[in-house]
Amino acid sequence: MISKPEIIALAACSACGAMRGEPCTFIRAARAVAGQSHFPRVTLARKIHAENRQKALAPDTINM
Repeated sequence: MISKPEIIALAACSACGAMRGEPCTFIRAARAVAGQSHFPRVTLARKIHAENRQKALAPDTINM
């Protein structure tokens, strides 16, 4: 499972325009302080996280 800070660090938000590393902007300040993110951002961050994990687990291949 990916944490709220990891979501914010990995992906920008297409719903509110928040850049990577910036929290999503909500009308209620309590949601922003709690580290909540819009659903598209969470989905994108999970995809990026999975791709990064696959790259880390894949063995390096050298063609000789």
